[in-house]
Amino acid sequence: MKKKAQTDIVVILISVFVIVMILFVFLSLSINDFGGSAGQHSGIITAFEHRNNLIWDAELVYFKSSDESTQEDIYCVKKEIIEEIKEYSKTKEEVIIYFQNNYVLWKSDCNGGISIINKVEKIK
Repeated sequence: MKKKAQTDIVVILISVFVIVMILFVFLSLSINDFGGSAGQHSGIITAFEHRNNLIWDAELVYFKSSDESTQEDIYCVKKEIIEEIKEYSKTKEEVIIYFQNNYVLWKSDCNGGISIINKVEKIK
């Protein structure tokens, strides 16, 4: 009887460990970033990319503060403004992008960017 109880405890501990490991793998593959962000960034859109991934597609925008800058930030973009973003990436006009994401940025929302662009305006 005592041996059966020990075996049951071992099975339960192994089951809990396996479940925790599965959760860890799922979360590490699903979460892009922690920490919400919102703000604006002025500069130029250097490129637009549609990343056709196996699980989560992404519409990515490459953005620099100025043409001379070596740092390029990558943002995801809402589908409603993709055509406008593509046009600004061709003309290289200076724009202001407005971005925002929740505290947990899931890869299904933004796979590869630091935040999600929800509005873009041309600088006058």
